[in-house]
Amino acid sequence: MGKLLLENSVATDVTTVSNIFIDTYMPKASGEFVKIYLHLLRLIGSKAKDLDLSNIADIFNFTEGDILRALKYWENLGLLSVSKDSNDVISGIRLEPFGRNEHYIKGVHSMQMGSEEMQTNSDSASDKIKLPNKKKYTPEDIENLEENVEIGQLLFIAQAYLAKPLNSTEINSLLYMYDVLHFPADLIEYLMETYISDGVKSITPIEKHACDLYIHGIKDVTSAKKYKKNNSDLGKKILDTFGITGRLAAKDESSFIQIWQNEFGYGEDIIIEACNRTISHTHSPSFKYANSILSSWHKAGVKDLGDISKLDEDHEKKSREKYAKLKAKGVPTKKVRDTAFSTDRSYSYDDLEKKLLNN
Repeated sequence: MGKLLLENSVATDVTTVSNIFIDTYMPKASGEFVKIYLHLLRLIGSKAKDLDLSNIADIFNFTEGDILRALKYWENLGLLSVSKDSNDVISGIRLEPFGRNEHYIKGVHSMQMGSEEMQTNSDSASDKIKLPNKKKYTPEDIENLEENVEIGQLLFIAQAYLAKPLNSTEINSLLYMYDVLHFPADLIEYLMETYISDGVKSITPIEKHACDLYIHGIKDVTSAKKYKKNNSDLGKKILDTFGITGRLAAKDESSFIQIWQNEFGYGEDIIIEACNRTISHTHSPSFKYANSILSSWHKAGVKDLGDISKLDEDHEKKSREKYAKLKAKGVPTKKVRDTAFSTDRSYSYDDLEKKLLNN
């Protein structure tokens, strides 16, 4: 067969994507994160103005929290840097070069395009959204705070919803959301109404959900409702990932999902990543196996996909060291799988090391 001549008749109105991104970064990222990165590339070549996170979220039917997670993911990988103003609001995004080219997205709150070079705060760009520490309120503190009309109303509403007097732990949880996380009263009331109407009789899961919203940058009722709507479809997305069709999640499966969301505080990106790894490792759908992965990540303090990548790197390093050690001992081994929390069906390093110690 003769050689083929490949020609390009595509118009010049195109967005150029680095082969490094396609080959190295895209295969490991979730589809939602790839969409956001490609959209940022598209914006660079446009003359778009008056852009903000809500504009981008509306284009993809995401929440602003989804956009923040995507930015944090690419920031952790070094593909972009985020700058913030004095109010801790994103004021600009800088796409970092793979090699020699640099691209800029310039803005002040609205992320307006401009030609001036952006001032980048490297400290804030590298910081993750961290939960502030809880306070221990004394009875005197609580009495003083109750003079605030909103706080007094929240405590009254909580008692009405729960149909019982609040204990000190529940009061501290409500004050943490209002006084430390700085959630508005209407958002806290919305969370209480949503959970208690679903049969929850404790403030604890409400506080955990509030912490999840805080980490994802959600601090108003509208964004919280969007976040809830997107996550209500999570069960279907998990079943789709597992290749299960024609039914809804069973009761025990839904229980797992509730644990992953409410106790672990994980969003869709991390949960779907665990489900993908479950299929990759076991070649069959298993909520229990996915739960073991997510439990391990939770115990390891994983908060986002960047943390998982770091665990993968650490696991790969340890796996290679163990492989070299066992090989030097003359123990027969198979190729070590380099994915964090993976399991080799034929050999277990823990079992092999125990055999070595017994010899």
